[in-house]
Amino acid sequence: MRYSVVLQAALLASAVATSPVYAGDKSGHPHDDMGGWQDSSGHHGGKEWGGEHGWKGDWSVEDRLAKMKTHLKLSDQQVAQIKDIFERSDLQLKPLQEQSKSNREQIRAMVDSGSINDAELERLAKAQGDLKAQKIIIRSKSRVDVMNVLNADQLAQFKEYWNKRGHHGKGWSE
Repeated sequence: MRYSVVLQAALLASAVATSPVYAGDKSGHPHDDMGGWQDSSGHHGGKEWGGEHGWKGDWSVEDRLAKMKTHLKLSDQQVAQIKDIFERSDLQLKPLQEQSKSNREQIRAMVDSGSINDAELERLAKAQGDLKAQKIIIRSKSRVDVMNVLNADQLAQFKEYWNKRGHHGKGWSE
């Protein structure tokens, strides 16, 4: 049974290590749990955020705010509050993203070497899961904080967008 778990971890690590998305993108935000909201890999987001199937352009706080302001007609006060939320979230996420990138690079190096150290691979795979969980918690709390800034109409529009987009939905464009 243990061999099966290690084999599954090795196959997953190989898939992750060879994926261009998990290899890391230019912005430091690898493909992750929040889709178009927190992902600059170009995979999620939809046309409403400026790309055919994902976010295109800068991933700065200002760029994210500009897109939200346009779609939700945010007031200046709301923009300031959401900017603070994004900045706090980004500060919390940065070290986690850096560690996740380091883990991916170690997995890739191991796979590229043609030699798998089962214990090290298992440690790195578990560490990636722990980091992912921490990022989900931070981003979920951040999303709730942002939702608490929105008025009833904005919140309804945001929830409609979020529910439509699912994993690959169209969001605002539908």
